Amino acid sequence: MNQNEKKGNLLGIMAVVSFSLTLPFTKFLTKSLDFYEIGIMRAIIASSMALIIIVYKKEDWPHKRDVFKFIMTGLGVVLGFPFLVALGMETVSSGHGGVLLASLPLSTAIFSTLLSQEKPPLLFWLLSLLGFLIVCTFSIWHNPIKDFSWSYGDTALFGAVLMGGFGYAQGGHLSKIYSSWKVICFALIFTLPFIIISVPFLIDFKIFKIITPMNYFALLFLGLINNLFAFFLWYRGLALGGVAKVGQLQLLQPFFTIFFSVILLSEHFFWSDLTFCFFIVFVVFLTSKTKFDLKKNP
Repeated sequence: MNQNEKKGNLLGIMAVVSFSLTLPFTKFLTKSLDFYEIGIMRAIIASSMALIIIVYKKEDWPHKRDVFKFIMTGLGVVLGFPFLVALGMETVSSGHGGVLLASLPLSTAIFSTLLSQEKPPLLFWLLSLLGFLIVCTFSIWHNPIKDFSWSYGDTALFGAVLMGGFGYAQGGHLSKIYSSWKVICFALIFTLPFIIISVPFLIDFKIFKIITPMNYFALLFLGLINNLFAFFLWYRGLALGGVAKVGQLQLLQPFFTIFFSVILLSEHFFWSDLTFCFFIVFVVFLTSKTKFDLKKNP
């Protein structure tokens, strides 16, 4: 593992710890706000700050050939993923949802391969599939086949995996051309028109009278940290270590999500959860040892 890969993994882990707080904070907000209100408000906070940063630093705008890529990145990580996660949190616990979202690395790797010339070896795919199967086993463990029911929350989280994987992969490849902080800032800015247009239809301004200080804190965290600053680290890590490879670090996210869910939301802790998480950590370790060339986009 060279220095770039080591730095990429370090930045990736720091971002994953931040991302792991998404579900606990979102679960907390669903007690007071609808999923679309959570999605819209965190997007407005993040997009507004991104615009302030770009204007303050007097940055040049991206080349017009890349604008569509920025928009697609934003639709994945700014709109699609947060909205669908908030919808999913209406019916499932944050700990359970966190493990379901552990299939994000596989989604990211697939989209990364489709969007670039980054070609992981067969061993990488086998390990990624193993990680995904561990996640599926975990889900069935909590919901035995005879009692299993597929809720709209599960469907929403599956959609979040697809949208998040696409947005991570597209943004990671853009970070090979632009600074990572510029990638998420411009992705936020280019999706801002969609957000502004939807506000009158989705937000009842009366809710601001009932939002508590803790609600505001959770929204600010989701908007400024998870939707903005954590992506500075994440996209830089993906660019340095490879989108598919560093993306596998998100298999660690359930471990952190379960920990924060127990601490912050007093959710029940199951030793089986910890066992599954350790299996996932082992898969991540093996994946980090795979050897493959990181090819740049033409």
